[in-house]
Amino acid sequence: MVPTSYGTTRRRSLARLLLGPPDTLRRYYPERFHDGRVLWGQQIAGVWTELLESGVYEALVTFENDMLYLGCRMCLDGSPIYFSIEHMAATGFWGHWEDRQTGLYQVYDTAGRALPNPAGIYCAVRVSDSNRSAANAAPSAEGA
Repeated sequence: MVPTSYGTTRRRSLARLLLGPPDTLRRYYPERFHDGRVLWGQQIAGVWTELLESGVYEALVTFENDMLYLGCRMCLDGSPIYFSIEHMAATGFWGHWEDRQTGLYQVYDTAGRALPNPAGIYCAVRVSDSNRSAANAAPSAEGA
């Protein structure tokens, strides 16, 4: 993720994203996994893991209608980060992200003016099967 909404700093954040059908779908409808094309249109969920200075941050991710949602979608005190999927390839997907700040917080500058919603661009690179074991480790602090 690279923020582009305000300021001149273009610090990137690295994270690990594991996506797949929810466990209940795997457990109770195993016949759906014989043909990968059958999974199109099914609910997809996952876990986002990010290494922060204060520790490891994990959040749930859901997918619906070409949009990934990071965090709670139905919470009164917070809002998810929206990842619009604008391009897809065999190697991954990419697009724009935005934190619409619909919860109890809003970003302000030192003069008390509301800043634009945090937003930017992102890319998700698919980890090949040969590199999958390395990807299961926590994301590195490099560039985070």
